[in-house]
Amino acid sequence: MKESKKSIFKFERQISYGRRILSFLFISLAAFILLYSYLYYPFSSSFREETYSLIAPILAAVLPFIAGVTIGTKKGLLIDKTNSLMSITKAVGTVIYSKQSQIYKSLDYVSVYGSTNSFHHCKLFYDDNIKNSVHLFEIKKEGEALREAAKISNALSLPLNNLIFEIFDENAVPYIEENEREISLIISEGERPFWQTFIAASFFTAASFCMYLLVLEGFKNQQASVANIQGLVQLLIYAIGFGILFSVVKDYSFDFKNSLFKVSYRIGFISYGRWKVMKKLNHVSVHTKRLGEFQLSMWYNTRNRLKLGIYGELSDAISAGKDLAKTLKTDLYLINHPEGKKLISYTELVEEEMLNSDLIF
Repeated sequence: MKESKKSIFKFERQISYGRRILSFLFISLAAFILLYSYLYYPFSSSFREETYSLIAPILAAVLPFIAGVTIGTKKGLLIDKTNSLMSITKAVGTVIYSKQSQIYKSLDYVSVYGSTNSFHHCKLFYDDNIKNSVHLFEIKKEGEALREAAKISNALSLPLNNLIFEIFDENAVPYIEENEREISLIISEGERPFWQTFIAASFFTAASFCMYLLVLEGFKNQQASVANIQGLVQLLIYAIGFGILFSVVKDYSFDFKNSLFKVSYRIGFISYGRWKVMKKLNHVSVHTKRLGEFQLSMWYNTRNRLKLGIYGELSDAISAGKDLAKTLKTDLYLINHPEGKKLISYTELVEEEMLNSDLIF
């Protein structure tokens, strides 16, 4: 970070050594794939095989190259106060591959705020608009992030908004410390039946075998057929797709204290999900999806819906809907009911539960 007599401010935060090493390894892998393919395997006289020899190494090197560039990218910011010019650069090592310049009217303040990935982000806001900002860095430790932000704000003679969380849109998820998060309710699809798990395992095994054959066909056999490669790739995609279809399980987590919910997709021990904002919980509903299938749903934020389960019997769906509505302290709306549309309020559900408990005793 530098500031000269010409009122030129330059900020460039170096990435960690771990990211540099990973970036170097991925880019080196991409270069190795290209060099190894073009030097070790001679071009064939056949047009189709020659085309494959040209294109296949490039396709194989694309993913590691993109990964290396993404991991190794460092951002830089250059501000010319005299001309009110701001330039944002992206570079890998000493190679700058992107530069964007724009004229600004005013520099407002520097802000540090938390995020859902436990990092503290620093942004520079300009032109008196909360939507106009430049992301400067992200640091895990709060104290270090504040110290770096203070250096920038002092160099630019701007105020520092200490740990202010800026809400950029109505669906922005606030940063919540793990010890402040309160899981009020978890709804899970449970575990897949054994026969579905067996089918998923079979497809994943087939996918692994296709990958083995793909490597064997592409690198061991110099007379590799383009048709064989294409067929193996198609089989690999289908096998992975059907394996996921028969194994993925959805879990729903609710944090009513902070008005958040998360839908997690789980395959074995691998799980992925993101927290979303639930500004308003509307009601629980049960409706007929098709003949013999009844959908249990939860409506939120007026028009949004979470599909929580499908039941084979209407009575089972209504019973589950009543339990969920009582847990959420909301109303139950029955759609396509034999008696017509019916709304059962939370008060009626509580009274029904009390009446049933009195009958038992």
